[in-house]
Amino acid sequence: MVTHRRRTHEKDFERVVMLLTHRDREVRIRAAEMLGRLGDRRAIGPLLNALAHDKDWCVRCRAALALGALADRRAVDGLIRALKDCSWCVRRDAARALGMIGDPRALEPLARLRERHNPETCWEDWDVHEVAGEAIQQIEAGRV
Repeated sequence: MVTHRRRTHEKDFERVVMLLTHRDREVRIRAAEMLGRLGDRRAIGPLLNALAHDKDWCVRCRAALALGALADRRAVDGLIRALKDCSWCVRRDAARALGMIGDPRALEPLARLRERHNPETCWEDWDVHEVAGEAIQQIEAGRV
């Protein structure tokens, strides 16, 4: 029975990973969300790929949040790169994910992100500024 379950999980996992490259953005979004919920750290590579290369900002957001849910430090470098994404939503969710992971390597990039986003200019900047600040607090709280 355990072997059958393991094989079923393997097939399900592989199918979900394949869906990250589906032509329909909604399918890719749901696949990223599901990989975050499954908690299988083998998803880190495919999620990092989606974060770096998917053309849809919403897929990149969900990939960032899924990486945060997996809480694996191997995702930190890719998430730090995502702090420079062209979409403010991706920058915000990458910052949130870095806070979830809690790796101190993210402190300096998060501080720079916070400085670049002036909360007095527009609400998108306010959102990124606030989330980056919260992520910094989470990481610092974990260092105690």
